[in-house]
Amino acid sequence: EELTITDNGFTTLPEELSQLKKLTNLKITRNPNLTALPDLTGLTQLTHLEITNNPQLTELPASINTLTNLTGTLNLAG
Repeated sequence: EELTITDNGFTTLPEELSQLKKLTNLKITRNPNLTALPDLTGLTQLTHLEITNNPQLTELPASINTLTNLTGTLNLAG
């Protein structure tokens, strides 16, 4: 399963995001007001992660280190 969060006015994303246990592809892009991401620990099946063009997002959650199945894309540009 995949989820794309793009071109919206969110400043944060809901903590419930980490409950999407079957998620394999997550794309968070072009969100001009996004300042923080929730804990990602629960995304154990995630193989592709793209976090791009979110100019207010200045740091990633420490839980990104727990995403051990990232075998495909990890794009953290801009």
